[in-house]
Amino acid sequence: MRLRFLAATASLLVARAAGAAPELAFLHVEANAGGSSGGHVALRVGDATWHYQNQAGLLLLVREDSRRFVHDTALIENRPIHVLRVGVSAEAERRVRERFQARLGAQQSQLDALAALRAERELLALLARRAAGSPLRPGEGIAVAGAGYFAAPGWPFEPDPALARLRARVARERGESFLARRADALRRELQALAPSPGAAPALPRLDADVALPASDGFGARAADLAAGIEALRVLAQARPLQPDAIWSGGDAAPALDADAVRALRAFRERLADTLPALLDATRPDWGTALLVGMARLAALDASLREGRLRVLDAYPERAARLDSARLRREPGLLPALLVDARARVDRELAAFAAREPGARQAAWSDLEDSANRHRELARAAATGSALRVQPERLVPLRAAPFAELAAPPAAAGSLAAALERTAAGEGQLERELGRVHGYELVTHNCVSELFATLSAAFAGDPILEGEALGGLVDGRQGLEFIPFAAAASVSRHWRLVGRETIPSLRQARVAAMREREGELAVALREASPLTARAGADGARESFFLFYTDDAVWPRPLFGALNLGAAAGETALGLVAAPFDRGRTLLRGLEGALMSLPELAFVNLRKGSYDWVPESARREIGVAP
Repeated sequence: MRLRFLAATASLLVARAAGAAPELAFLHVEANAGGSSGGHVALRVGDATWHYQNQAGLLLLVREDSRRFVHDTALIENRPIHVLRVGVSAEAERRVRERFQARLGAQQSQLDALAALRAERELLALLARRAAGSPLRPGEGIAVAGAGYFAAPGWPFEPDPALARLRARVARERGESFLARRADALRRELQALAPSPGAAPALPRLDADVALPASDGFGARAADLAAGIEALRVLAQARPLQPDAIWSGGDAAPALDADAVRALRAFRERLADTLPALLDATRPDWGTALLVGMARLAALDASLREGRLRVLDAYPERAARLDSARLRREPGLLPALLVDARARVDRELAAFAAREPGARQAAWSDLEDSANRHRELARAAATGSALRVQPERLVPLRAAPFAELAAPPAAAGSLAAALERTAAGEGQLERELGRVHGYELVTHNCVSELFATLSAAFAGDPILEGEALGGLVDGRQGLEFIPFAAAASVSRHWRLVGRETIPSLRQARVAAMREREGELAVALREASPLTARAGADGARESFFLFYTDDAVWPRPLFGALNLGAAAGETALGLVAAPFDRGRTLLRGLEGALMSLPELAFVNLRKGSYDWVPESARREIGVAP
């Protein structure tokens, strides 16, 4: 696993300046080893970049911040990006943006429906065991997001000051017995809950653009009731946070200046004012929202008491980890990343303090994410232990099992029938998702689906689409399913207002060296990763001897030598397989696969970087 996930996520500003004429930008990303080894395409709309990725056989739409997309692609993955800009009307830009957003929402609703069926199947299996007299094993139960931040019931603890104030407020406004009465009512409802008899409703034929309704079946209702019960119990006890729930990093945690203190105090009071309203909310997930809100309230209160920023640990329980031995092999890595991460936290803390009181929620989420990454780097640097990594945004949802599960008033046979129906529905939905979103190399890939979604923004009307973009590109004609061929079609048919190339980091560094040191000396030194300086920040590839991305005519010769090196690594991997679980063997085979196209003047492998400091954004000519 690469260390790309450690880099700061906000790196480059590539969206158009505010007030500029509306435009779309088609992005053609050149090939490199690893994912998208045939190249990739994306569409930039404002500050968002949309693209399709193959995830476990499903072609899924992804929305990324445009700065992060460039950072990960041109810097970390070392792939040049060719930008083709087309001028459009404000109406056309709006239609495209809303079409992609609607597609993303529909896709997420379908994935959520599958997750709900899986959770219901697991719950029914537990209840069937309970009905047969088997006890729950430790850790089993309904996973309640947010409950894992609080001290376990039964342990001695002092009430949390912020939650004690919130509890007193609820008692004043609703009566001393309100929390107990509400929890008892929810508990009775949970105990009486049973799966619906009869056959499950037929699953509608999925459409990529049609959202599925949120699940309101047995499993979803049981999970919502469990979360509500747990939230009421935490509040009634003013249960404090777990010791590891927030950063206890001492002086490594950012200190709060006067502006930050004022902003955090106002944010805390605003949050405390909104949480009681959740007790009357009709939204089914009010319990989870209340748990996470109370945990954040306690963290904010701790920040103000201690004068240092405290945030909830938002890493998922099964976050990937980089072992300490890997980190020790690169002793300069963590300190450099820690400097970058701390600078980002300081910027976002200042931005949070500068926001208007009603607009601080999004800024707090950004600050929470960056502070978590800084905290994790500081912890790993101080302890020498493994480092958790997470590419996606960090959201505080630490779960704990709700184990107060009684078999519903139904026979074991009814539970077994419900379990069978749910498993069948899960399988049917998986097949439908495969039919609608399944990846196909030629007919349903990142190119074809990007253009199909773009066309849907104009209701499939070729005249309207042609007027908006200047011409039509289908993505399925001839060789257009290949990213570079699609880019060539865009160049021919769209009404372009500009084009530029964002170089890869290695390209930019080699070009700068040539200006300083001369063409020949740099060409000889930078031809091989064994001597290159431009690739010295932590490139991790299968073993090869020569770069071929900027060497066209010598490419077949270099490719043959690279193929020989890959063959040697493969042979070594056969010997080492019993000891390294085949890692060296797989790397050698990958190297051979990447070297074969070089024999025909085609370059795929360009090298990559484990991490890139924020200063590198200027090296590729993109302003911060």
